[in-house]
Amino acid sequence: AEYMGYKEKGMLGAKSPTSLPKKPVYTPFGYGYLEVKVPSKEAPPEKVESKEEAKNEMQVVHLKSGATVTLQQNMISTSIKLRFKTFHGKRRIYEIPVEITDTIEIIKGKLINIDEAMELVKCKHIRLIYSVGKLKELLNSSTVENQELPDNALIAVIGLNSFTWDAALKGSDIELTNGSLSVSKKQVQDYESVLAAAGFSSGRHYWEIKIDALIEAEDIFIGIATKDINLHAKPTESLPYWGYICGAGKSFSPDDEECQPYGEMCIANDIVGVLSLIHISEPTRRYAISYAVFCLKKK
Repeated sequence: AEYMGYKEKGMLGAKSPTSLPKKPVYTPFGYGYLEVKVPSKEAPPEKVESKEEAKNEMQVVHLKSGATVTLQQNMISTSIKLRFKTFHGKRRIYEIPVEITDTIEIIKGKLINIDEAMELVKCKHIRLIYSVGKLKELLNSSTVENQELPDNALIAVIGLNSFTWDAALKGSDIELTNGSLSVSKKQVQDYESVLAAAGFSSGRHYWEIKIDALIEAEDIFIGIATKDINLHAKPTESLPYWGYICGAGKSFSPDDEECQPYGEMCIANDIVGVLSLIHISEPTRRYAISYAVFCLKKK
């Protein structure tokens, strides 16, 4: 293929009386606009070209970088392939052909349609992240061309679920407020727990807990547990339950006979980030679906 890279002052954006509106295209040298000519009335009828001749026909493209190149037609395209990697459930990579004029919202729809496990449909929000030296979120209203995504680019798919506590899976003295986002005790009794409304069986999950009040070391436990835990028992005695004792700075799990030192002790107004990373190793995995869990002792 012939490539003539040269920069012409004022070429980009300049409108010729014989040019049609810009037609965006993708080339090996990046995105640009195809120079399309309006045939003159006096011009003789164009010869009908064979497919081979059409592929080898030379076209002028004004690149977004400012250069103008002349390329064979087979080096110019209005569509590319993108790869999408999911980070939930059974981690997959999907390859999807897209038009460069497709919006990110259209692409999310295509992604949901080919999701074999139907995992993305369950997500309240889907974020597409592209790494170009730094992480860049692709906005719904932008197009492939706007974002200048290269052919075969790898894009991370982040599925977000709405996180709330489950009113049906809590101790009798647990009170939920603020749209089931806040947890408190009605009265001082023994330990009681509440589970999240959504569970997960694999993947990486993150949420944050803000501690409004904490008096004693073992007032608050946070972590993950299976659905069948005893909601009215101390977490370390209600396994399977993996967690963190906020006021003591200790962790506990089904595999530990005693609590282990883990991080700093929390105080009121601290925000605790919880990162859960679950690996699938069926059929040896002992527990099925896990839920975020929060346990209180004091009011």
